[in-house]
Amino acid sequence: MKKGVLILSTLICMCSTIMSEILFELGNIDTNNGTIEVLINTDSDFMGFQMDVNGVDLTGGSGGIASENGFDVYASGNTALGFSLDGNVIPAGSNGILTILEGTLTTDDICIPLVENIGPEDDTPILSDTDGNAISNINVGTGNCEALSNEEQLVFSLLNTYPNPFNPELNIDVSIENSGLLNVSVYNINGQHIETIYNDFASADNVYNLKWNASSNISSGMYIIQVVAPESTFSSIVNLLK
Repeated sequence: MKKGVLILSTLICMCSTIMSEILFELGNIDTNNGTIEVLINTDSDFMGFQMDVNGVDLTGGSGGIASENGFDVYASGNTALGFSLDGNVIPAGSNGILTILEGTLTTDDICIPLVENIGPEDDTPILSDTDGNAISNINVGTGNCEALSNEEQLVFSLLNTYPNPFNPELNIDVSIENSGLLNVSVYNINGQHIETIYNDFASADNVYNLKWNASSNISSGMYIIQVVAPESTFSSIVNLLK
């Protein structure tokens, strides 16, 4: 997924889906301060969310309904992830600013892509209900990027990280479109390098099944799996729970 986070990977178990009606939209975009309001209108409780925002290099998020309900919001690249370590939920009927994202705007075309039915780990936005199941029937109103091209959709399948959350072993499936040097590394949420998982030549169209075993001295928290490949950089946010 472009520079930034593929995320794919979330706190969500994709065992089943729940029919619901949830609408994401963009609110005020402050180009001077680099903030973006993400709005939500939901008729269902949810305990976690993940979404992409194109045209921005995100660094964090705060405020809004998410903060009011004890959610922490993490963001890197173009992906934001929100959940509560205490198991709090955002209740049905919530309508307004979900969170205010922060980052560097890279284009005037800020938008939320709506990607569906590629695969449970690749769709965006993604939300989980109170049982950890994926909520279906999610729409994007104002700020929708419209349909992505087939080429743009393809990049969503290049990186899969699972299970998520994990403890202590994480599976990392990587494929690239152009042969060359492939680097897969782990960073903490502050951007500090933790470990290099792979740094070698890789052939296009092969799937590399890698693993990260978080050692005992690595604490619980959010980590970024970053993939640097020829002509592309993408990443995924994962959650280590010990």
